[in-house]
Amino acid sequence: MSGRADLARLRRVAVAALAQYPLAEGRLTFVSHGENTTFRHDGAEGSHLVRVHRPQRHGRAVDSTAAVLRWMDGRIHETSARPVHLRRLGEAMARLHDHADAWPPPAEFVRIRWDHEAFFGDVMVYGGIAAADCWELLPGQLRVRFREVDQRMADLIATADDVGLIHADLHLGNALFHRGVVKLIDFDDCGTGPRLYDLALALWELRDRPDHPAFRDALLAGCRARRDVDVGTWTTSSPCARSRSTCGTPAPLRSTARSPHASTGSTGGPSRCSTSCRPPDPARGRPFGLLPAAVRGWTLAEWSTLSQSDSS
Repeated sequence: MSGRADLARLRRVAVAALAQYPLAEGRLTFVSHGENTTFRHDGAEGSHLVRVHRPQRHGRAVDSTAAVLRWMDGRIHETSARPVHLRRLGEAMARLHDHADAWPPPAEFVRIRWDHEAFFGDVMVYGGIAAADCWELLPGQLRVRFREVDQRMADLIATADDVGLIHADLHLGNALFHRGVVKLIDFDDCGTGPRLYDLALALWELRDRPDHPAFRDALLAGCRARRDVDVGTWTTSSPCARSRSTCGTPAPLRSTARSPHASTGSTGGPSRCSTSCRPPDPARGRPFGLLPAAVRGWTLAEWSTLSQSDSS
């Protein structure tokens, strides 16, 4: 199927999803196509974001077909970050975890479990290819590094003491700052996992900056203003810190498009478009870029940075 035909099919799914909500007819505009496909709907009731989900993105029988979310305003500081933004993000993260602890999920609530198998095993499906088969398509040196992190993290994930619902993609690209309020978006990765993973991911895209310690300290201070955070027991180190320059894969780890602004609703805001979400290219025998779960596996190693710095 051509890209144009595929987009037309996804648009029909978005129109069908809108019909399930009490919204008047309006204008439907394409926004982005990446891990999910998003459209903006403008009508009499205001603006909404329609997100069509990639099938089996979080494993089998987890994701719905589509979601309609309220559009939200705010500024993203992903490329203009200061420590104060990390502190405020940490405060919002702590409130989110507190809310998750107190919230009784309904019986039909099903989300992915971010455990060792999800990060390194065969839970996800990428472009119709099972995760375990995708790992074999990684370039040899990169695959070795990935498996080293796999082995180091097995016990750490299993013994995490603060486990519950997490955002699982909570970085500055998914936080809107508006009139003193921090609004969190892009909840489609939400599931059950170690709370430290949210902390680690918030710092991932800042890891190469010389002022990384200031951002780390600000994030922890924000979290600890509302919630106890213990990172002192995480002592493993990452063998993948230099993987981007040595694996021979040109695609960046970071996403390349800004997230549309939408409320969380029941399942969250839209996912960001990324070169790393493309399926493997059979003609080349390896992925176009670094697979999302591999990036998640490396992000787990940020726990090491948190713990070593916190205990020094």
